[in-house]
Amino acid sequence: MTDQVPGSGAATRLETIAPRRNRYAVFAGNLLHGVLDARGRTPGRRLPGPAGRLRVTLVVNYWERRPTDVPTWNESGIYRPLRKR
Repeated sequence: MTDQVPGSGAATRLETIAPRRNRYAVFAGNLLHGVLDARGRTPGRRLPGPAGRLRVTLVVNYWERRPTDVPTWNESGIYRPLRKR
């Protein structure tokens, strides 16, 4: 997670939260954030080797009012490495 809001200047802070059983993180959803792969890198494809244990992520979003005019995943262009090629 960074302190950068999309469309603003570069991030000045980066925090990582290591996955652990029953851990949860709460943060402002407008901050740029993502999930790294098992090697701590930006995922672009499956890692070679045998499949690992299943990792489940539950995302809960809440708003005071429903957002409008929000681009779709593909329209945003922010997560290009994760798009299907």
